[in-house]
Amino acid sequence: MRSPVPALLTAGCITLSLGLVLSACGSAEPGPAPETKAADAAEEPAETAPVDVPELLEGLTEAFGSVSSYTVTADVSADGLEEGNLTRTVSCTVMAEREAHHCVSEMPYAGELAMEVFEEYGSVPEGATVEKLARNEYISHDGLIYINDSDGIYGVDTPWLRSGNPESSVSVTMPLDFEVAELSDLVDALSTLGGAEQVGTKEVDGGEAAAIKGTLDDEGLAALSEAQRESLHTLLGRTPEELAVTLWVDADGFPVRVELSGDGSEGVMEFSELGSASFDLPAEDEVTVR
Repeated sequence: MRSPVPALLTAGCITLSLGLVLSACGSAEPGPAPETKAADAAEEPAETAPVDVPELLEGLTEAFGSVSSYTVTADVSADGLEEGNLTRTVSCTVMAEREAHHCVSEMPYAGELAMEVFEEYGSVPEGATVEKLARNEYISHDGLIYINDSDGIYGVDTPWLRSGNPESSVSVTMPLDFEVAELSDLVDALSTLGGAEQVGTKEVDGGEAAAIKGTLDDEGLAALSEAQRESLHTLLGRTPEELAVTLWVDADGFPVRVELSGDGSEGVMEFSELGSASFDLPAEDEVTVR
């Protein structure tokens, strides 16, 4: 299993594996990350007409795959890991082209570790702080990674740094521990919930969603594919022995909100802008290629 914390050093920079998406030796603070709606949807669901829970779960994967663009926000905390107690937040916008997504993430532990490594090598970039190193923005498009370098940590004159030169001493080719593509594996895993039952409905992202509660126990987790277990591990920092799950599923069968809890890890993901999410790619004069 991959570690949920920074794991790889490269010549001239730090590549940080952040579990849900990314951290790299670039940092950015272009503005606040899109707000999550976790608190707003945390109220108890209201009673409503019943839905066919088995049919709903069976259709989760197909419903998720039918939506080509969306924004997903996530808040995750994990206590008692070998690395300590971790928290991370992320917001990703996925365009109709699956290979194009824009993410902003923050993980305090990553900033602390990045600063330690910079100090060890005696090369702390001017203006670098733990807070800036913990907050990162990147775009993945057509197999290339764009890092926002508004703070100049890579030392370029443009807002963005892009991978593309294999001769460079600075690596911008990074392993993304929880790529957007892995979300489909996570949804696959959730479709196998045991003891699932409807507990009400609630408005999520402007529409009514049925709340489904269930569990993935040790037997259910053992039955998952390696990819499904990996997606859970990279999101939560561990694979719990038992996972409590609440799904909020809209009228089209899409899981607009997911709540996960088990063995000291908790995560909330919420989807919005289904079918309409988009973002602008950097212009050529805004990008330095290395």
